[in-house]
Amino acid sequence: MQSLFFTGEEHGVLQRLAILLDVPATGLGTRVLYQAASKAAFSTREFHRLCDGQGPTIVLLRKEGSQRCYGGFTSVSWSSSSETVLDEHAFMFSFSLAEPAAAVQKYKQLEPTGVMHSRRFGPSFGSGISPDFSIRPTGGRGDWGQFYHPATYALPASFRALAGISGDYTAERELEVLGITEPCHFPRATLPVPDASWSHQAYEDLLASVTSYTPPTSLSKVNILLFGGVGAESATDDAYMARLKELKELARVRGIPTLVWLTKIDVADPDLIADLTLTYRSPRIIRLIKEVAALSGAGCTNDVFCVKAYSHEQDPDYKVGILLFRALQHALFAATDFLQDIQPRMVREQFLLAGCLALGVGLLYQLRDEPADLQTFSAVEVLFQGEADAAEQLAGLLQLRTVSNAQAEKHVNDPQALVNAHGYLKKTFPLVWKRLDVETVGDLSLLLRWKGSDPSLQPLLCVSHLDVVPADNPEEWSEGPFSGSIKDGFIWGRGAMDVKVTVTALLEAVNQLLKDRFSPARTVYLAFGHDEEVGGQQGAGQIAALLQSRGIQLEYVFDEGGILAVDGFPPLTTSPVALVGTAEKGIATVAIEVRSKGGHSSAPPLDGSSVGATLARIISHVDQNPPSAKLVRPVNEFLQAFAPHAPHKALRILLRYVDSWLLAPLAARVLVQNSAETAAFVRTTAAPTRLQAGVADNVLPQAGVVSYNFRLLPGDPPEAAVAYLHQVVASSNADATITANTAEARNASYVSSTQTTLYKLISQAAHEVLAPGQELVVAPFLLVGATDSRHYANMTTGGVYRFVPLPVDVQAGDLKRIHGTNERVEVAGYIRAIKFYIRVLRLASTPGH
Repeated sequence: MQSLFFTGEEHGVLQRLAILLDVPATGLGTRVLYQAASKAAFSTREFHRLCDGQGPTIVLLRKEGSQRCYGGFTSVSWSSSSETVLDEHAFMFSFSLAEPAAAVQKYKQLEPTGVMHSRRFGPSFGSGISPDFSIRPTGGRGDWGQFYHPATYALPASFRALAGISGDYTAERELEVLGITEPCHFPRATLPVPDASWSHQAYEDLLASVTSYTPPTSLSKVNILLFGGVGAESATDDAYMARLKELKELARVRGIPTLVWLTKIDVADPDLIADLTLTYRSPRIIRLIKEVAALSGAGCTNDVFCVKAYSHEQDPDYKVGILLFRALQHALFAATDFLQDIQPRMVREQFLLAGCLALGVGLLYQLRDEPADLQTFSAVEVLFQGEADAAEQLAGLLQLRTVSNAQAEKHVNDPQALVNAHGYLKKTFPLVWKRLDVETVGDLSLLLRWKGSDPSLQPLLCVSHLDVVPADNPEEWSEGPFSGSIKDGFIWGRGAMDVKVTVTALLEAVNQLLKDRFSPARTVYLAFGHDEEVGGQQGAGQIAALLQSRGIQLEYVFDEGGILAVDGFPPLTTSPVALVGTAEKGIATVAIEVRSKGGHSSAPPLDGSSVGATLARIISHVDQNPPSAKLVRPVNEFLQAFAPHAPHKALRILLRYVDSWLLAPLAARVLVQNSAETAAFVRTTAAPTRLQAGVADNVLPQAGVVSYNFRLLPGDPPEAAVAYLHQVVASSNADATITANTAEARNASYVSSTQTTLYKLISQAAHEVLAPGQELVVAPFLLVGATDSRHYANMTTGGVYRFVPLPVDVQAGDLKRIHGTNERVEVAGYIRAIKFYIRVLRLASTPGH
């Protein structure tokens, strides 16, 4: 049979595959076992007839209209069994027919699985959770490839773009399965192992239906696990019962208590086609219920509940919802602590089976999508008389080189620049300096007090800082980093975003309120530190100590932190998002020192005991096995804030219940795989920041050190970082000493509530001033960096909130300007930020707030 892909070896694909298979190119013989093309639709039956039991195979696929090809290799024969196969030799790859010289790109396994076997599918690569891709007939539409987000194989971004979004069907131009005819020796792959694999169809059906549910506090243990069979619409009743028995055996092997759900209720059911609500009166269904109940130890039909089969392609109608709801009612009366009993085991086994049907998306879709309780705000016209001069006044502050330096005595390169900044602010805002109490703290920081009329109200502290990070490559800037240029509608310079901009914005706001003869009921403090970028100990730390020595107890702290993301947070929303930090991660620095005998570089040890090899194992282990991901406050609250604004009903439901014990692990997994930024929201991160070893080129070092900087999730203490590295060292078989820098270690901050007055006022002002007339999402979030607010956190009774009211277009790369090149702020956005502060200060300082 002639190959669809190449007639000879001109593309060198097989030679390169031979290299990946670690066999000589001349020793890799192949023959075509099966083909499907655009004019010859894929047939599952024909695939299995021609390919089952044929030994190792190479699968080649090509998308319609593309020269890009992709595929996979498995050392195990295809079969019609329903199993996920553990094939450590399996891999996926891609290449281009348009680039003969290009090497085949191999994608390694991320999880200990390989391929999936099923009589319903063609070649499928990936895990039992969902395949990375599978070939299956799709109703004669001519498209027979289905892709999912890569979970088992490490596919690069280019492959994802080629494949499309999760669940997409794609039109394949050609499919070819090559059998390997010449010797290609691989140890036998292990077919399903109870501790690592399970029935593909069982897992696919169960996981596809998993969703959120918060169990009541009083439910009783029952006999069997919550599950149902697959293929309800196509399977005979006997086949359906056979699958249920397989699931029951699976649960028995896993030691998981089980509760049966009957799902053989499909659209074409002759007993139910007239009226789905007659389910429990159907003789056929009653018979099936009794057969299913026989799987229970007691054989009690009360353990069996009917659930209509449904898929992501067709939403359930109201009758389906009624049926699901009735099943749920039965379940709640049947058991009192069933869910609580299995939950710890499920988490430990990472085996998400509970709640998979009656607690599924179909039920929530029908019953739990309550109308969003969204408060509406009208635009408020805020008077600001200084618009003409505001940009120039910020620009003047940006011209002062107040660069912080942790090694300098006062934590700044040029203390005089800070003194000049104080003088500049006094000259620029004379009314503020006249009416407020102003004092210098720690020589270079400022504390301003605007005394309130009601001493019973605890003060509000607004925080910013005067120092900036260095600008190491000024020649790369469009405008000089300390030029303070105003050009093209932007103010340019270091500190335009982080965060001199809020120093002048706050002073402009206070200045305007003073002109308005506004007198605050609540005392307002403004704290401007001078070394925030290097820890803030000499600035904010000394201001906090001073306030504490005076017995000052704060109501709220309002600091820098989140941004106004004008491009939204796709795919959750494309509306602007105001990110208000309600917590920030902790920090710990831990060093690992390894030792070795050393010696001459001409004879390195063969046992991997050298310092370099040991450090490499440790670093590789951390990289491959980072701290586990989990959903914690405020990240769950962050996701839930998008629920009322989500574009689709199903997404609204999933976001609303994302903190449930079923959905939370799945959400954490999605975020941790999405990007480095979202991964930091759900994981304590460990970054190797320093490496030290060696004294000469020809000498093997006797000692080496790698230092890890941890950013800790709320709930993870610094001790957890040390414990994690002890496990790493043990797994790496390293002789090492672990030392933590306890002086700089600190826990994550507490999580401030979204129900406080200040949070609500921030939300109100954002709606009224920053996005008038627009849909705006205000979302709490976890700040992965650190701010000066940590020095004041233990002085507040109401909470700490972190938000800079400046527009940032993340997709356009604005976020990279912070601490980067071409830092700038839009003039119009800066004016709105000033008005935002005017509104917040007025509201927060008025009696009743």
